[in-house]
Amino acid sequence: MSDFTKAFYDTLVGDATLTAMLSEYAENTPAVFTVAPVPEDAELPYIITEGEIANLPFDTKSLNGREVIRDIRCYTAASGSASDVEEIAERVRALFHWQSISIDNYEDSFFTEVSNILTADEDGVYGRIVTVRMIAMEA
Repeated sequence: MSDFTKAFYDTLVGDATLTAMLSEYAENTPAVFTVAPVPEDAELPYIITEGEIANLPFDTKSLNGREVIRDIRCYTAASGSASDVEEIAERVRALFHWQSISIDNYEDSFFTEVSNILTADEDGVYGRIVTVRMIAMEA
């Protein structure tokens, strides 16, 4: 697992409010997955955060850094109301918007913004995509 993936995962599973909204998977861990597709026996609601949309250089004269853009996809069963998936997506937004987190091998790591929450509904499933843009400077 990359340093970035680990930081995203740790932030998500480390929040008791968020994990209470998710199902459990394998040995009572919250249903947060870093690969897709998720295991066939995974139950909704769950979150997927895998890989970056973009991983760009963000270097200065004296430091090397990265700008990372990543989607966090939130899913619940279609129940006639999207309120559950929207609540999960809003909690994810609160965890990342203008928040500082620790990333292994980076000295200054901070999230600059959550730019949007998009709809990703499919047959029988409600989904929301939270896009996070982060700047991190290497240690």
